[in-house]
Amino acid sequence: MARKVSVPLISLLALLLLTCGSPMPLTLTIGSGAIALVQNGVMGSTGTPVGGGPVGTSLPLASTAGNALVLIAANATTPTGPTVTSMPAGFVLLASIRESTNSDYEVWVYLNNPGGIQGVTFQTTLTGQWYTHLSEWSNVASASAVESTGTATATSGTTLTPPTTVVGLGNLALSGWIQKMASGTCTFTSPGGFTRLIDNGSTSGLNHLDIEYKLNPNPGSLVPILTSDATTNATAAGLTLILKRAPQATDMTAFIAY
Repeated sequence: MARKVSVPLISLLALLLLTCGSPMPLTLTIGSGAIALVQNGVMGSTGTPVGGGPVGTSLPLASTAGNALVLIAANATTPTGPTVTSMPAGFVLLASIRESTNSDYEVWVYLNNPGGIQGVTFQTTLTGQWYTHLSEWSNVASASAVESTGTATATSGTTLTPPTTVVGLGNLALSGWIQKMASGTCTFTSPGGFTRLIDNGSTSGLNHLDIEYKLNPNPGSLVPILTSDATTNATAAGLTLILKRAPQATDMTAFIAY
């Protein structure tokens, strides 16, 4: 009776080298995969103390070292211009947009975080109500992570369209907005191809925040249409941000005969 004989891979490669014809290069790509969502925080909100104060946001679990933490802070109430005045060490401002002195939408990131971070508290000029969100992502570039941004503002209407351009593969598109409207609830509609990260449309109030994401968007023009069933009254601001994946190294390590 015939028996199956297991041949180690290295022996098989050697046999191919000895017995076959012209060699063919074997290219190995070493590095990260596409960007992926690790964990999604809850929506944080802070009321209206006069003169500024602390704002907090958190993750369900402590962060993993090496991942990127993305913090979004938004405010649509104040007539004097809301401002984030300080962030914990490690967080840097990637992009922001403000409609006049009203709606303020800011994206901060801690690239290659040291791990163990679950909550973040930052300082603001806090007239009005801040809404905040924290998320964790793997395989984000540890430096020069922004590929492109696009911003938009509005004083009326039910949509906001912050356009941008995608260049590389395996990246992350984040698109979101803060909308001030008549008091009540609203329903947001995700742009085509995007997935809802979080929103607070079901909470009755004047201001609502919607954050959407798209993994591995195709290179080219990206024009997400952020949509609400409520009319902006009288300010909205938002942006689209493309985060680059961590670089991959290509190593020509061997020749395989064919």
